[in-house]
Amino acid sequence: MEADGHSRMMTVCLCECLGTALFIFGILGTNLPITIPFSLFASVCIWGDITGGHFNPAVTLGVFTTLGNYGKNIGFMIMIIASQILGGMLGVGFNWLGSFDRPDESVAVLAPTNPLTGKPDNAANELDFSMDLQVCINEVMCTFIFISVILMVKGQHTAGDKIGIGAAMFVCITLLCCIASTNKLGACFNPAVGIALTANSIWKLGSQHYLYHYLYAYTLGPALGGLLAGLFHNIHKEAHKPDEQQYSAEHREGLIDKDDSNY
Repeated sequence: MEADGHSRMMTVCLCECLGTALFIFGILGTNLPITIPFSLFASVCIWGDITGGHFNPAVTLGVFTTLGNYGKNIGFMIMIIASQILGGMLGVGFNWLGSFDRPDESVAVLAPTNPLTGKPDNAANELDFSMDLQVCINEVMCTFIFISVILMVKGQHTAGDKIGIGAAMFVCITLLCCIASTNKLGACFNPAVGIALTANSIWKLGSQHYLYHYLYAYTLGPALGGLLAGLFHNIHKEAHKPDEQQYSAEHREGLIDKDDSNY
């Protein structure tokens, strides 16, 4: 969807698939949530210049919302999201090749931590309360913050000198902060991650209710957060434009691209 993406759709989709696979392979291979942003950083460094570095359907939805040209971009958006979900499953397959003998206790389970037992919440058997509302709100709000930062470092008038590796570092630090502060609620923020981790846990542990109960929150929550981040960016991005005189001077000096649609 971004600069020249329509001229190389298959390349973009392939790289989004591989980048998401690498990201999720890193998630499945670690028991330390603090290392997860570094898997994303690796994918962005390798494929970010080609694809825009989404590797997350919620990011793709946010970018789609900000770019406009919805009739032209919607088909491409669907292709990218499908590639990301496929990449998530590919990451599950790569992880299986190196971990098929690992004990069940090491399998990543996507569920909030029960504050009473300290174990993944089994919502079907909880007494007196559930954590659905907490998880949903956390996914929407943290994804909104995370993707708002991404859209700011991509924006023509908001990126400043935060480009390339610098932009990737800003994004990964934001993700690290969101994970560190809300990890006990699952801290997904990515529908492809939600689908892949749920499929992986069911595959290895069997179809138990607590393994998939919160899947709706870890997919729809980030999608809503991405959509809201895109809409919010559309509201305030005009305020970041320089005044007309300054804008014309920058154009004459060749400091900015004349095409405002490219990020």
